[in-house]
Amino acid sequence: MEQPIVLILAGGSGTRLWPLSRKEKPKQLLSLYSNKTLIEETFRRAQLLSDPKSIYVATTSKLAKNIRPLLPLQRQNFIIEPQAKNTAPILAYFMQLMQQKKTTKGRTVVVLSADHYIQDNETWQKTLLRALSQKEYLVCIGIKPTRAETGYGYIEVDKRKALGESLYKIESFKEKPDLKKAQFYLKSGNFLWNSGMFVFPPALFLDELKKHAPQIYELSEMALQSTAKLKDAFNQMPEISIDYALLEKSSRLAVVPGDFVWDDVGSFEALARILKANDDGNYVYEQTTCRSVFARENIVLASRKKVALLGVQDLVIVEGGDVLLVAHRKSLEQIKKLRELFPESQ
Repeated sequence: MEQPIVLILAGGSGTRLWPLSRKEKPKQLLSLYSNKTLIEETFRRAQLLSDPKSIYVATTSKLAKNIRPLLPLQRQNFIIEPQAKNTAPILAYFMQLMQQKKTTKGRTVVVLSADHYIQDNETWQKTLLRALSQKEYLVCIGIKPTRAETGYGYIEVDKRKALGESLYKIESFKEKPDLKKAQFYLKSGNFLWNSGMFVFPPALFLDELKKHAPQIYELSEMALQSTAKLKDAFNQMPEISIDYALLEKSSRLAVVPGDFVWDDVGSFEALARILKANDDGNYVYEQTTCRSVFARENIVLASRKKVALLGVQDLVIVEGGDVLLVAHRKSLEQIKKLRELFPESQ
């Protein structure tokens, strides 16, 4: 099997991980569950599919300056977004770019996010190779739910309509549900988490894009002409995800279920699922010195100060630059509001 092209999407801001995640150093540049940054972990995983010459990173010019020293990639392997316009515009442009080059034309593209946690890289690799073995569908990687999660979108699968080995027809996409719906999705067994990992045969992708999102298709073609045209094209692009722009409209769609531990490292709550609880029952980053008495279920990330906990539970204590965050875990959904009160520390 020919090696695929791998595109790592690394332009996100990670506002729910503030004050650790900042504009100049968002979550993909943080080390949260190992001594490697999230993007380094993603790159290492991508190498299970392709050599570095075939791995690309899509990001902003500012972030590229910080990412380049971390990865053994050539400058031309960084795809710079003139503006952050969600995933559809950058994917459309990248597909056009890959089809234009003789060395990449026709090679299937794997799309990864720079902020995922994968526990079993070997099983992940096997799952992606199954998806890469076919060329007839735009493939989403779905994850079997392990809990009634309200923070992820879902994929409804018709298991009676197998399209191949571990390849199924997608019935519909579901928005992030409330708890009652999430519990139904979990019990049903016909729903998978939408992981945001994709396998796209480029010719099929562009055909479907031209059919269902002609404006984006035409602008992505224009973007190839020059640097000035690229900026102009992105200025006109709608801000929209690839899910809304194309996937929810296409009939050439399938899903490969992934039976590996996966998490979108998008919030501090995710770290309670990733980090192992210490002997006191707290989730403490390995570089943090934390001692506690009668304190449990707290998430603690600090590197410059010792943390002493007494009689507290379900807190998040995070040292991020010039800000110390102390929050209740149940209040984390409001962290963006708190962040707005510190414009000088974003």
